[in-house]
Amino acid sequence: VRKFFTDSNLLFDEIWVLHPDPWPKARHEKRRLLNALFLKLLGTKLSKNGQIIIGTDHYEYFDWIVNETSKTALTASFPALSRIHTRYAEKNMAETDAPKYLILENQ
Repeated sequence: VRKFFTDSNLLFDEIWVLHPDPWPKARHEKRRLLNALFLKLLGTKLSKNGQIIIGTDHYEYFDWIVNETSKTALTASFPALSRIHTRYAEKNMAETDAPKYLILENQ
């Protein structure tokens, strides 16, 4: 995924990232996809008014992503989206009530 976005000249109106692997163990945090560096890269691939939409049912990972966003020029909003049905959402591995969603946009 990183290589695709790095090598691509495309701009996107929307980039959806639903239920990325949270790598919950502290020693595995470096493997998490949505770190500040990758979020910055995604931000360069957004068209004017483009959005990155992120959804996860792992609340600790959600908070970690919000913290990583603070290290970028992206602005975050927290919409009340209805549940987006995916196979991972149905499994709800984190056993939470509902996924949390985050929308990121360039300032």
